[in-house]
Amino acid sequence: MSIFATNIARLVYHGAVETTRPVLVFAAILAWGCAEDPVSVPAMTDAAPRTIGDAVFAPSDADEQGGDADDASGDAGLSMDDAAPAMLFDAGQSLDPGCGPGLDPEADRVVLIGYPFGPRPGVNGQDISGMTLRNGQTLLNNGMRLDVGDRPVRIVFVPWGRFALVLGEAGTLTSVATPSAGDLAIIDTVPMPNLGSAELVLSPDGRRVHVLRTDVDEGGGVYTVEVGCDGTLTPLPMHFSLRLVQGFGHVPGRPDTAVLVGGQAVFEPIDDDDIRLLRWGVEGWTQVAAFDVFSDFIDAGAIGFSGDGRLVVVPNGAPFSEEGGQVSVLALEADQLTEVARLRDMVDARQARFAPDGTTLLLSRFEPGRMTIFRAEAGGLTQTDELVAPLADHFAFVRGGTDEGRVVVPSIHPVNGPQIIVMRVTAPGAVIEEQTLLLGPGAQQIPGAVGVQ
Repeated sequence: MSIFATNIARLVYHGAVETTRPVLVFAAILAWGCAEDPVSVPAMTDAAPRTIGDAVFAPSDADEQGGDADDASGDAGLSMDDAAPAMLFDAGQSLDPGCGPGLDPEADRVVLIGYPFGPRPGVNGQDISGMTLRNGQTLLNNGMRLDVGDRPVRIVFVPWGRFALVLGEAGTLTSVATPSAGDLAIIDTVPMPNLGSAELVLSPDGRRVHVLRTDVDEGGGVYTVEVGCDGTLTPLPMHFSLRLVQGFGHVPGRPDTAVLVGGQAVFEPIDDDDIRLLRWGVEGWTQVAAFDVFSDFIDAGAIGFSGDGRLVVVPNGAPFSEEGGQVSVLALEADQLTEVARLRDMVDARQARFAPDGTTLLLSRFEPGRMTIFRAEAGGLTQTDELVAPLADHFAFVRGGTDEGRVVVPSIHPVNGPQIIVMRVTAPGAVIEEQTLLLGPGAQQIPGAVGVQ
């Protein structure tokens, strides 16, 4: 991609210019529009392992929860009226009666993709589409498109898998039935405050979803919606107020405890702290502790938790921050967060998520077009590899069954255009590319948010 197109796309993606969506579409089309034939993406071969940090961790194989709510499977063949006894999902926590069971872990999975751009510059896209990730085989673009009435910014599947939740940029939360990639239907929709840049995180049991609103006043913070087993949505009165919130996630093994990035402000009332430890109770979320980790402003797309809950990884992709392109590695002991390492050459770091093995960390980096891979071990984090993933931000894991550890990554190639990359975690710290699925030309094909059943 040309330097011009890349820089415009990067600035636009992070909201640094006023004419955001039209320019990104223009830059992306400009980058690939002159190519006559698709070309393959070269693999990275020169990434040398390096160790970061000196803290001692003992990551387990326990499943990550929180911050990555597309983390369980569901039964694509069950009707919405089917009731069944509770079951245990990946992390071994019991679901409320009536919401299980999940589908056969060896079944094919529905993948939902959000399309943020409309047919012309300045027009938002409102569609999601269904695809089928065949068990042990390829991803098929064999589904339908569904208009959800708002620009999709986040997609997560409930643990029992019968439906997904789609968060819209303007503040709508929609539940979508997903019996198959070709049979999508809206179940329920509730209005939320205008969200802007936001995150969507399910509680470990899937019965609550937490919606982040980024704002400069008391209207920002974490909103909570109750999720019915049948897909009905009920906003709850709980609102944890905090300005400029970013990433959020439940601590694995501690379903009542979460880490929230946000609150730091240089305007009145001034607040130096940028990471909060929260606890859930009858009144909703309350703050347990606050920590000052970054000195400049933050743009954290998603934060990651190691499987044992002892390691928290916070990326900062802010393009104009003195600490942009840095990633904070934090140790969590009881209710204390301590920075044990700082990764400093991670330009445009967007989302940090641990794979189901709880040890392998993937970090999407938008402008460099790389997926950077780490392994958590006794010394902290070791960078093990980098894979090419042009203009990639969002990604989602398959959890459960022999396909566990596959990764679906929306991307925009400078020549081939919009595409979906399928990767797989083959061992701790080891990730390979399995497939690239081309979506065709045009702004309406540019993929954004992703969720995996």
